[in-house]
Amino acid sequence: MSKKQVKTAADAKPVEGSSFLMAVLAVGVIGSFTLNGITMEKLTGREAKFGDAGEKFEDASSFLILAQSIFAAVSAALVLTLTQSGSLSHKLTAGVSPMKWLWISIAFLGAHKFGYGALAYISFPLQVLVKCCKPIPVLIGEVALGASYPAKKYLSVVLLVGGVMVFMAFQPSSKGDSGAPLVEWNMDTAYGLGLLFAGLTCDAYYGPAQKVVKQNLLKDTGETLTAYHNMCAMNVFQGLFAFVLMMQSGKLNGSLEFIGRHQEVQTLLLAHFITYTTGAMCIFELVSRFGALTATTVTTLRKLISIMASVVLYGRTMAPMQYAGVAIVVFSKYLADALAAIVLPAPKKKDE
Repeated sequence: MSKKQVKTAADAKPVEGSSFLMAVLAVGVIGSFTLNGITMEKLTGREAKFGDAGEKFEDASSFLILAQSIFAAVSAALVLTLTQSGSLSHKLTAGVSPMKWLWISIAFLGAHKFGYGALAYISFPLQVLVKCCKPIPVLIGEVALGASYPAKKYLSVVLLVGGVMVFMAFQPSSKGDSGAPLVEWNMDTAYGLGLLFAGLTCDAYYGPAQKVVKQNLLKDTGETLTAYHNMCAMNVFQGLFAFVLMMQSGKLNGSLEFIGRHQEVQTLLLAHFITYTTGAMCIFELVSRFGALTATTVTTLRKLISIMASVVLYGRTMAPMQYAGVAIVVFSKYLADALAAIVLPAPKKKDE
């Protein structure tokens, strides 16, 4: 890939839609992913116990990935079948060889496996906050592949890191506070953060690699790869890998038996899959119809609501500076734009 300014989805002209539709999609994204976060924490979190005996769903993260992949792949395949033209094979792949998704899907699996697994060791708000730093490894990966970005993009990355450091450096005072703190400095926290950083490393590969596949397809054939093509292909492969791993470890039967014993787990799993797929589709439609800026604003609000919902539901406490850290991370893009307008020199006009 040549060294050039990267164009993102924000550069593309969005399809126009009504304000009502935008509101519906925004509510769909915020509601779906907020509920999805709640179900994920209830299934995989440190406090997740079921039945009179207080059993843990030990293989929750592995089973979530397997079943979620099946649910998402089938949903995307149905959309592609109904909306794309050509043979069934072309509708589902847009002409991309399945082998091109092999290593991308392994990294996709790793990102999910490490991210979900971390919840057994750290709080959900901390997990969401650290995962907000996904642009950092993706940026590194794309720069390594030859891309370049404006200075304000790097400024937003600095703000992301700074916000997380602020959040982790401050703790609620012991006097007058109740509830568990969001960050407890122990070996569990260190291990959970290690899992998250491993997941972010996977993000550094599969995010840019998806763009390369899309760009090569457009250059070679003129075909456009949609988010539904990505969703279908990557979840098919991720599901296959997850199935093989669970069968090899002998944990699939145990997970199914555990789910069969607990009605609450069945309900949470169904809600998790529905909200994950619905949220993903709403984001795609929001980007397509109203542009990446609108989608980014909505997903930013969603992250903030997810963190606050977990704090309220589990009676956790946050220090004032931790609220500041959350705000810096969640709104880093907008803060970077504002700071860049003040600090960075204005671009020269063509006639100068």
